[in-house]
Amino acid sequence: MTAKYFVAAVAVVFSVSGPVFAADTVVTTAVSAAVVNRDDSTVTPRISKSVPRSVRKKLEAGIELATERLREVPECRALFEPFGVDGVEKLRTTMYYTPEKYIESGVGRRSYAFTEVGVRVTWVCRRFADLTDYRAAMVVIHEALHYAGLTEAPLDPNGMRSREISSMVAKACGL
Repeated sequence: MTAKYFVAAVAVVFSVSGPVFAADTVVTTAVSAAVVNRDDSTVTPRISKSVPRSVRKKLEAGIELATERLREVPECRALFEPFGVDGVEKLRTTMYYTPEKYIESGVGRRSYAFTEVGVRVTWVCRRFADLTDYRAAMVVIHEALHYAGLTEAPLDPNGMRSREISSMVAKACGL
C-alpha cells in the first residue's frame, strides 16, 4: 500500500502527524528475563525518557504480557501472518510520550496510543497508565499490528475500525 495512515488505538483515528524529536532521549528497556524469545534475547522496546514513570511501568507490564501471549497463543501469533512478520519483533518499537500540542488538540485525551502504519514509532498518551495490564497488552499488540502494516477505517475505507481491531486482538490473544 502506498498511502500511510496515521491511526489511534482503541478510541479515535486522527489525521495528524508529528516528528520524532532528535533531542528526545530514548532508553532501551529490557522486559523481564522471564519473557525471553526463541533465541534467548529479551524484548527491548525503546522508551523515551519523556514518558512518565507511571506510563513507563504500564508499558513494560503490557509489553511483557503481550510478548507472553504472542509466544504462547498460536491465534495471537497468527494476527501477524498476513504481514509476513513476527509479532514479537513488532513489539520492538520506539515509544514516545504524546507531545503537549497533541494533548491540547485532544489526541491524548481520547486515546491510549497511536502509530503511523509501517512506522516503528508509537506515541503513548497519559491515559495509558490507567489501563489494566491486560488492556495495556491489547493496546501494545494493536499498535504493533499498525507497525506491521494494518490500516484502519475511516482513513482506509476497507479497513476495520479501531474497536474491531481491539476486539480481534483481545479474542485472539485471550486479553
